[in-house]
Amino acid sequence: MSNNQSCLILEFSRFKQSSKEAVEHIEKFNTFKQYMHVQRSFEKQLIDILKDVQQSKRPHLTLVCGSVGDGKSHLLSHINSNYAELFDNMDIHNDATESFSPTKTSVDTLREELASFSDQALDSNEGSKHLIVAINLGTLSNFLYSEYGNEFKRLKSFVEERNIIEDEHSSYDIDPELPFRFVNLSDYHLFELAEGGVKSDFQKKVFEKITSEDERNPFNKVYQSACQSTCPIKQKCPVVKNYELLRRESVQMTIIQQLSELMIKYKVIVSPRAYLDLLYHVLVDESFQHLTNFSSIESAINKMNDEQYILAFLPNLFYEFSKRSDLFYGLKYIQPGTNRSRDIDNLIIRFFNTADVQNIFQSYLNKEIIQELNIENILRKVDGVNSKLKQLLFQTLLRLNKFTTESQEKAIATHDELYNQYINILFKWNRKDVKGLREFYKETISAIYNWNGNTEEGKINLLVGRNQQKYIVSQQLVIEPYVEHNQLIEKSELTRFLNHMVLSFNVKDSNKVHTVGVDYNLFKLIKQMKDGYRPNNQDKNNFINFVDVVQGLIKDGSSTSSLEVKQKVGNHLKSFSLTLDQQFGCYEFKENE
Repeated sequence: MSNNQSCLILEFSRFKQSSKEAVEHIEKFNTFKQYMHVQRSFEKQLIDILKDVQQSKRPHLTLVCGSVGDGKSHLLSHINSNYAELFDNMDIHNDATESFSPTKTSVDTLREELASFSDQALDSNEGSKHLIVAINLGTLSNFLYSEYGNEFKRLKSFVEERNIIEDEHSSYDIDPELPFRFVNLSDYHLFELAEGGVKSDFQKKVFEKITSEDERNPFNKVYQSACQSTCPIKQKCPVVKNYELLRRESVQMTIIQQLSELMIKYKVIVSPRAYLDLLYHVLVDESFQHLTNFSSIESAINKMNDEQYILAFLPNLFYEFSKRSDLFYGLKYIQPGTNRSRDIDNLIIRFFNTADVQNIFQSYLNKEIIQELNIENILRKVDGVNSKLKQLLFQTLLRLNKFTTESQEKAIATHDELYNQYINILFKWNRKDVKGLREFYKETISAIYNWNGNTEEGKINLLVGRNQQKYIVSQQLVIEPYVEHNQLIEKSELTRFLNHMVLSFNVKDSNKVHTVGVDYNLFKLIKQMKDGYRPNNQDKNNFINFVDVVQGLIKDGSSTSSLEVKQKVGNHLKSFSLTLDQQFGCYEFKENE
């Protein structure tokens, strides 16, 4: 077969981070990028900003902010290619992380680029053209807080007032008196937070681009013209099998759900560039990635043994990628089988004590999946109670079930119910649904009361000196939620949201408010405490912000509350009270009856 044979492996290499397709140039937006482009809400937002700016006679600076690889340059390239008139009378600085001179830093270069928007230039109206700058948030922060920051105090105030570089919602309020506008791509995620779970319009459209029968789709062209006709190895090529898997709705939804869980649980930021690179690695096994012609690909596939073939399936590549990527390392902790259950334990016993592995696969997977993957012969010849291949097949069964099973009857119970609860509460908090947060506020207040150990209702224990068993000191304290009744966001799904909540509390009759960020891990601990768990020293080191809130609330209540001291004497417990007499300014210490 000729080396000119088309091949999906070579087509998918466009997604690699090292591919030339991953590098954006403002002047170049080729046919492939035009086809793969997915419009997102911040694109319309930026277009509207540029239209407004073009109507202004006063020069404006527009910041396109975000993180590495999130599409800032791609966005500018796309707009330049399709709406070139929006860049009339406008200078473009497309990569504010680089310097034009080896003797200057990126901060030096940025100072030169932004010179017409310094305080002095704005006062003297020196600028004549609009400027748009694609800039990473870290670079922007470094610049504004560098030695040059005093030259750009107005820009610095604008950035600070709108929370652009803070881990909060950016404020897009427009001040017509200011010559600054911005769009922050970090405000947007690869998924939407929705009622009942997560969704991803972006990922769904990427999948559609890759798998659709659109005549412009280069992947489908190769699949139809080569993989389905002329390719001599089409029946045993795992990349073809993976492409066919990716066409399935259930596989697409599982990728969306699992990546969302990764990003929320482990606070991972997956950029669109990193996302496409992931797709490449879950479609193309590592053993094929260095091959550049069809002859070498054909030879490599023909040499694959059963284990290598099975490991090259999309669900296996998806979770195994955690071993080769720090960014996706957390996938190993959310894969099927990580959280053991009675169903999985029973399945393990059945699987490793039978020679009829095929029958178990048919119990949990649709027959067409087994046929499409061409693994019937492999399943028939599995022997041994605990062979290496059998272990791999069990792991593959769990993963394939997660990715392909749509009926509840065949599904192996692998859902994380606690995570689902967190998503539900997170959605309510981001929607400003105060009523929906009532129960979780109560659970969090209960966790505050019990943080230093169990005590009577309405009291909190104090830590006095080193840990000891003889005395327990507690304080009467009335903790209340501090809630701002903002306008409820009437949306069934959110494109801009935080992956954590911020809850506020105060002591009754105190004006001081204490706030704490609640991410998934703290949420999990609060729920565990509700079921009787008590935090240890490691927990207190991990959640120091929660410790600060507890201590702050105790301090606020100390001036008016009495202390109760319990002393253990043999099998008896004596109780004493230390009370401040407000009128006479003295303390009274007495034993309680």
